[in-house]
Amino acid sequence: MGESDLRNPRDATILIADDAMISREIIASYLRSDGFTNLVFAKDGEDALEQVRKHNPDLIILDIIMPKMDGYAVCKALRADPAYAETPIIAQTALEENEGRTRIFEDGATDLILKPLNKAELIARTRIHLENRLLVKQLQAYQERTQSELELARDMQEMLIPKPEQYRGIGLDYGMTISASFQMSSELGGDMWGLAPIDKDRLGVYIVDFAGHGLGAALNTFRLHSLIWSEEDRGEDPGTYLEALNRHLKGLLPVGQYATMLYGVIDRAKETFRYASAACTSPVLGNIKTGSTVFLDGSGVPLGVIRDAQYETRELTFTTDNFLLLYSDALIETVLDDGVFLEDDRLLKMVHNIVTETNGSTDLASNLADQFMDRAPVKLHDDFTVVSLQSADISGPKAS
Repeated sequence: MGESDLRNPRDATILIADDAMISREIIASYLRSDGFTNLVFAKDGEDALEQVRKHNPDLIILDIIMPKMDGYAVCKALRADPAYAETPIIAQTALEENEGRTRIFEDGATDLILKPLNKAELIARTRIHLENRLLVKQLQAYQERTQSELELARDMQEMLIPKPEQYRGIGLDYGMTISASFQMSSELGGDMWGLAPIDKDRLGVYIVDFAGHGLGAALNTFRLHSLIWSEEDRGEDPGTYLEALNRHLKGLLPVGQYATMLYGVIDRAKETFRYASAACTSPVLGNIKTGSTVFLDGSGVPLGVIRDAQYETRELTFTTDNFLLLYSDALIETVLDDGVFLEDDRLLKMVHNIVTETNGSTDLASNLADQFMDRAPVKLHDDFTVVSLQSADISGPKAS
């Protein structure tokens, strides 16, 4: 029975490699007396490697001094093969000098037992290494299952995020250019954004960030996503809409879990942007022609905290000269290569520079994300989301 099939230490396959037949028989008798019956034998080093490849043992009891290939060489060969890099090897030797004992550990032995073998000691060490091996295999199997489940959750979460062809197509329908960049962290996170077409003039947009990481945060995004599309009054009043979402979410979320969110409606006919915020990061409103930028108010009570929380609807002018930038907190809470955060005036300055240097590029979010990623750590500890919306037919300011 190979490593991958090990369920009980007594079911383990044990390879006994020793050039002396009497030694092999003694070791076998000791092990059989304790219930180990799946025993395989090798008479020299080369035979040991052949038996390992044939039987994939769970434990190897290896004599150091053998013909053709000694125990040192066998250990090296096994440890060089990823398939056997973790297989327990108990080396046995009559060598008295420390140098030989040290060398066998350097070459990859797991443990060392001295000849003449003591029955109780051999059995005890065999049990310990097989029990440890069983625990490791169980942990590895659990990790593999967990990783598979996390990858499935990651794939499902990404399905909630609009694809480029989707948000670009919606943008064309409203005479707008929509740009976005979304990158999951090294862990599962709780970021989500989306578009909600209301009628020919009004387009809803939202950005969400659930507290925490892992499978729980991902599951919460699924919960909220279903609520977003079950509520039908997305276009009337953003504050009222958030209040309805909050009431539903309060009953669904475990205690201590919450989400920040912004929901807004761009009305192309009235040239307005009406929005409500639940402790979201402050949106940036800018002017393509002048390059000016300003933070909007993102304050509010997070969703899922207070059942009867109220959310203010804020309204501002949004003409063809304006652009809107939404982002998750990873943008402003990640330490960059200069040791500081990209927040407040630094963020506004970067946005201003992108607008002026690209002459009002319609790919603001992507340009911002590229500059951020160039200076951010290789692995982000939080999901990263940036979304920009602007008119599709505006030329920006010339860089000075």
